[in-house]
Amino acid sequence: MKKYLLNLLFLFSTLSLCSFSHAIEKVVEGTLNDPDAVEHFYHGQKYVDDFGWIRDKNYPVVNDPKVLKFVAEENTNSDNFFKDNETLLNTVYEEIKSRRPKSKKYVSEDENYIYHAELIGDAKYSTISYIDKRTREKKYS
Repeated sequence: MKKYLLNLLFLFSTLSLCSFSHAIEKVVEGTLNDPDAVEHFYHGQKYVDDFGWIRDKNYPVVNDPKVLKFVAEENTNSDNFFKDNETLLNTVYEEIKSRRPKSKKYVSEDENYIYHAELIGDAKYSTISYIDKRTREKKYS
C-alpha cells in the first residue's frame, strides 16, 4: 500500500511540474500573440501581460476607445450569460436570502469611531455608518 501511494505521489508531482513548466513557457513566449500585449522584465526574465493594454493611464477617467469597446463587449457577454441562467440565479438568490436573518446589527469601535452596520428586512445591502466619538456626529458611508 505504501509503495502504491509513493508511486501515485511521484506521478502526481511529475505531472504537476510538467504542467507548471508548460504554463511558464507559454507566458514567457507570449503564445497568445496579442500585438497589444505588454512585456515586463523582472530579474532578467521576460513576462508577457496579454491584458496590460487595458490599464488606462488616465484612470479613474477612462477615455481609451479600445478599452471602452472591450469593456462593453465583456458586459454584453456577461449579460447574455446571466440572461440564459436568470431563473437559476434568481432561485439561488432567493434561497440564500431566505436563510439570512431578517435583521442583523454589527457594532465595533476603535479609539476614534464607533462603527455600525445594519441589515434590515429585505434590503440587499447593509446600512453602514460611524459615529465620531469626539463630536458624536453620525456619518454614513
